[in-house]
Amino acid sequence: MSIQPYTYSGSTPAFTGNVGKSVYSLLNAVTTHCIKTETKEANKIGTNANKEVIEYYQKLRREILAHLEIYMAQTHPKTVLKYNLLYNRFFLVNNKMNTIIEFGHTLNKKFNKTNKITLNLNDPSKTMHTENKKEWGINFIYNMKKFTKNLSKTYRPEEIDNIMFDNFTKHIITSAKDASVFGKLSANYNGKKADKISLELNKPTIWKDKLKKLHNESVERNKK
Repeated sequence: MSIQPYTYSGSTPAFTGNVGKSVYSLLNAVTTHCIKTETKEANKIGTNANKEVIEYYQKLRREILAHLEIYMAQTHPKTVLKYNLLYNRFFLVNNKMNTIIEFGHTLNKKFNKTNKITLNLNDPSKTMHTENKKEWGINFIYNMKKFTKNLSKTYRPEEIDNIMFDNFTKHIITSAKDASVFGKLSANYNGKKADKISLELNKPTIWKDKLKKLHNESVERNKK
């Protein structure tokens, strides 16, 4: 599948996906760490912290968050970029489509039972705390800026939603093929849900009829 680079057009976002509070908290904490480290190093030699360096850290944080906000605002309203402190990983999640997108690795299976997909992008958190105390913070911010740029260049916002929707429908198709009463109830529920999401993503509303047909075909096969 060919992926076209994404370029923000400056138009009003069609959706309102968002950057999770966990991402803001992490970037604020790392920026604060960088500023404190700069101040501490300056105090050791009896000088004041370099104001331009501190302002540069703050500028990087603002630029990263602004870029992510613009990008995420054009994804589905339930699509959120989050950071998990326990596993030290970034991920995209859409609970309505029951899907998580990871970056270049697999999260611990205990993290979440939601269906997972892995994209070939380096998670900026993977090098955190592996370097010396003075440098890991600013290196993380640089990695985060690179990740943000690579994400938007490689995957358009609608591409993210399409990947999640494709994963969601793959699983509900499997459920619909269950010839039991549960399969029938699942096909009906998931069909309505998928059609509702289809409308939100400007896709054809085919799922209620499709899942019903798949279920009925399974029932007929079991009778033979």
